[in-house]
Amino acid sequence: MEDQYDSDTVRASVSESGDAITDMIVRTVATAKDCDALDLPPLAETVDGDALVALFSASTDVTVTFAYAGADVVVQNPGRIYVTPSDD
Repeated sequence: MEDQYDSDTVRASVSESGDAITDMIVRTVATAKDCDALDLPPLAETVDGDALVALFSASTDVTVTFAYAGADVVVQNPGRIYVTPSDD
């Protein structure tokens, strides 16, 4: 599959070590925005973390896209995260 994301996009994968997908999303957004993860608003204000965990715990092909903390976030199963700072 051809990479559809530009050079400003930060990519991450949820490791098999048990990292929660929600934690990885916040850390990846912090990296993309060049800030500390603690400086970001709670992810729960934007998306239901339990629903994300449930979606990505299943072995189905799913993609979720949302805006969070001035970034466009795409999460694809199995555990791929793409974050692009938005132009806002």
